[in-house]
Amino acid sequence: TTASNRTLKRDIIEKDDDDIDINETAAFYEGTLIDFPTEFAWLKERGSELAKIEPNGTVEKVGDTLKLTYDGPTVDTIYFYIPEWTGAKNVEISGSGVSGTENYVISCPTEEISIGSIDTKINGKVISNTGDSSSNNSAESSQILYNFYRCTDLYFGGNINGTLFAPDARAHSSWDSCEGHLSGALIAKSYRGSMEFGYRPYLGPVDILGVTSSYIIDAYKFGPDGTTPLADAQIGLY
Repeated sequence: TTASNRTLKRDIIEKDDDDIDINETAAFYEGTLIDFPTEFAWLKERGSELAKIEPNGTVEKVGDTLKLTYDGPTVDTIYFYIPEWTGAKNVEISGSGVSGTENYVISCPTEEISIGSIDTKINGKVISNTGDSSSNNSAESSQILYNFYRCTDLYFGGNINGTLFAPDARAHSSWDSCEGHLSGALIAKSYRGSMEFGYRPYLGPVDILGVTSSYIIDAYKFGPDGTTPLADAQIGLY
């Protein structure tokens, strides 16, 4: 990246563009902002650690419906564990301990997963685009994380709510036509297909899912002469 750390002097501004020496007007910073192999190794580790958390919710499969139930005290995050993904057309999150404002982490170790449209309800409220009951990108989509931590092949199509977290997976959907809308986000090794993404990433606590990469950009503030640091200057980031 390049970050300007000096104000152009008047005589430089008056020069023609061809006469400006960029080395006089800018400082250069070179570095690896995102180390993808390291980040994905960390993400895979986080997925495995999430799956080790003792579930406080229960899972029941009734026909094409996954019933996710929690009857405990108020918590920030409810954890569910599905031993094997066998498909679902409906996901219903409910229970006496579900307020509708907490986060929902659904872990599953299945390596090959196929997902079609899923109609999702939280305490009876439809948050999915069913064509007549709701629309895409409901705010509740940011409360749902599907932790497919061992998945290596992820096919998805149709309307889905929540973040699909599969950092080791080759994710794909139909290439010929748009199959639906993901009201959430996708974290995968790769993706090929044609889907509509409505960016509603998982917004659970940062200790559950976050990033470790960071970088520093120096910022300076100078006086009228363009070279003397301005005393007691403050720089705000908004």
